[in-house]
Amino acid sequence: MPTIPHHFTTRINLENELTIGSGIDIIGSGPVGTDERGPIISFPGDSHGIVFTGVGDPAYTGTGGSVQNLKLRARTHMSGDALTITAAGKDSRSGEMLLQRLLIYGDGHGDGVRGTADRGIVIDGSMLRQPGAAGIRRVTMHDIRIADTRRESILLHNAVHCSMTSVQLDTGVGVLPVLRIVDGQNIIGTNLIINGQVILEGTANDIMLSGRFDEVIVKSTVRNCVITGPVRALYVEPGATGAFYGIAKIIEDRSQTGFTRFANKLTP
Repeated sequence: MPTIPHHFTTRINLENELTIGSGIDIIGSGPVGTDERGPIISFPGDSHGIVFTGVGDPAYTGTGGSVQNLKLRARTHMSGDALTITAAGKDSRSGEMLLQRLLIYGDGHGDGVRGTADRGIVIDGSMLRQPGAAGIRRVTMHDIRIADTRRESILLHNAVHCSMTSVQLDTGVGVLPVLRIVDGQNIIGTNLIINGQVILEGTANDIMLSGRFDEVIVKSTVRNCVITGPVRALYVEPGATGAFYGIAKIIEDRSQTGFTRFANKLTP
């Protein structure tokens, strides 16, 4: 693993994936804007950026890490995922983590000649299904903007007790931004700006998201989901339960759904 200086202030070019087992802090110092100043970690094509595996010695030392105050930049148009938090098993999993003041996008110029990450942030606890020890637990995200991705901007796959505040997803030179939540429970998001889709599916349960969304899609197996704020389009499959509080231009008419709508519907 390359050495990342404590509170680094300049650019670091990774040659391959930065794999981290035990929970450690990666913290930059300086401005986090769309210029060349301040702390930057760039990652190449055909390689992920930072991956927290949760594999430590002794067990459970994969918890407690953070990534703060830096720019994560995809160097080519075929770079991998920018930041991944995952596990190898119930006693070798990341968790109790803080992601804060991050700008994730592509290297290059604003004229479209920029790199793209496959995905921005991935929290993958899909392999952790044991009751009482399910999922990647306690990841907090604050003040994050993501653009220039080829697939999901943020994928939460069996995340548990996850919170997001002041998170913005933009297109940049990538595809339509997506916040996808698959399975998991107790996921709270506030002050979200999603210039794309929010997709809730699988056994996702006890979800509360508030902010501004282009499109929200709630699949039939989702339970106890609450969405608040202005939405361009809301689609809820029959069988889903929860509520929508806000203003929408398009609300798909599904009279059999268990989703309550306390909303003003605008004329498209």
